Amino acid sequence: MSCAGCARAARTSSCPATATRRGGPPAMRADARACTTSFRPGATSGRSCASAGGRPSSSASSREVRRGSGRRGKPGGRAPMLTIIITGPTCSGKGRAAVELARALDAEIVSLDSMKVYRHMDIGTAKPPAALRVERPFHLIDIVDPCEEYSTGRYVRDALRCLAEIRARGRPAIVAGGTPLYLRALVRGFCPAPRGDAEERARMEARIAAEGLEALYEELRRVDPAAARKIHPNDKRRITRALEVHRASGVPFTELWKRSVPGLAPGSFRLLGIAWPREALCRRIEERADRMAAAGLFEEARAVAAMFPARSRTAAQCIGYREIWDAMEGMDSEAAVLERIKTNTRRFARKQLTWFRGFPEIEWLAAEGRSASAVAMDALDRLGARSGGAP
Repeated sequence: MSCAGCARAARTSSCPATATRRGGPPAMRADARACTTSFRPGATSGRSCASAGGRPSSSASSREVRRGSGRRGKPGGRAPMLTIIITGPTCSGKGRAAVELARALDAEIVSLDSMKVYRHMDIGTAKPPAALRVERPFHLIDIVDPCEEYSTGRYVRDALRCLAEIRARGRPAIVAGGTPLYLRALVRGFCPAPRGDAEERARMEARIAAEGLEALYEELRRVDPAAARKIHPNDKRRITRALEVHRASGVPFTELWKRSVPGLAPGSFRLLGIAWPREALCRRIEERADRMAAAGLFEEARAVAAMFPARSRTAAQCIGYREIWDAMEGMDSEAAVLERIKTNTRRFARKQLTWFRGFPEIEWLAAEGRSASAVAMDALDRLGARSGGAP
């Protein structure tokens, strides 16, 4: 599936290729910097914006982002166009911030959400409204039915293709969403190898104790000679991992590596995160769940169940729908189901925050008490100031 083209004329532009700022979420720091500038929703890089404190205006910053003045190829050549990634826990407002930033840069948006790919599941996945999707190009939303499986490997291939097509149109790209597995695969690559198995490792350790590592190495030479040629006979960790993968999948590890998908090249993207204090985030989660229920979430979930009695493993795990589907044969009230939705969403947010600790390159933007426009202005100012060489 190819990306949708944009109705507007393509522009040749580029984003800054600059180093990322490291550090934890500013929501955990008392001295988080407040944004003192804003820009009008819908403003593009060609319009002016008032700014305070001597900061560059949004129009100036967006021109810097689009022009780019960081890492270059050949002398005198154009700087490569960066991919801007906006992530954060569920209900953090990353989608709205991405839209405001896309308006300022005239960018296209690629979803980073494992549930927005499913058609008919709209309310519970917080998809952008239809009017907004007409205004702004979105990609990787509504591309499969709930009965279909959609893997991480497929996402990476689709996302990279979308980004290449957007670059070919000469436009900036913003990737927005909070699925940690998709994020990791996109920025670090993906190999479809199965996860480690503690019981299988224990069995191999017992065999090593009884027969020596040589026995496992000989087994590896039989089942995956290509891997055996690359692994030293004394490298226990790599020998056991290669055998573990073969036993779990039935496929040699070297064959799985041939199926791997490389992610974005180092230095080709900027990773921004939307941060909230935990208590404030929990309040937002509860309020959004109430709004979704009022908007017809229960009715939508029942309609999806009727259309697709057999749903894919991934779609069946979607928070908000899963709880309703599980309760359809029971006697639980909608109020009780809604409380479970809120609880499970809070747990998911905590898991996301744990995952994000593995991405030290995330540049966190404080969102509490600020509009989506102000958060986007902060991102735009940071990107533009860095490309222009300002401190």
